[in-house]
Amino acid sequence: MIKTLKVDLIFGINTNESWQSSIEICASNTLHDLHLIIQKAIKFDNKHLYEFYVAGTKANQDRVRYYDDGATHQKKLSELFPMEKGKKLFYFFDYRDCWLFKVSEKNNSMQPENGVRYPRIVQVLGQQPKQYRELEEAVA
Repeated sequence: MIKTLKVDLIFGINTNESWQSSIEICASNTLHDLHLIIQKAIKFDNKHLYEFYVAGTKANQDRVRYYDDGATHQKKLSELFPMEKGKKLFYFFDYRDCWLFKVSEKNNSMQPENGVRYPRIVQVLGQQPKQYRELEEAVA
């Protein structure tokens, strides 16, 4: 089964712009696969740690975390979606620059289309954020 996920940028240290992407991904894919396709959609390099967590709000301390480790690499999306009522999936990337995204299921699962390679980026909306601040801005 294919899931359509919406990824919304909630916070990025280098931007105040809004950014969003729609991704189609197999339910059997892992959180690590989701991490990689988000990186591709937002055009970031993959040089920093990340984690996913499930919580009621972005700041909720009562959350279930999935770190950049072997267990997270194996956690399948089918184990998380559909989300428990009142819960959301968050993706936190780069512990220094603190990029935070909310991941939500856009619609019901569908059958894969013949000839289509998944995961795939279906849509990107908004201003493409810069991953790193310009050197001049960082020194100022």
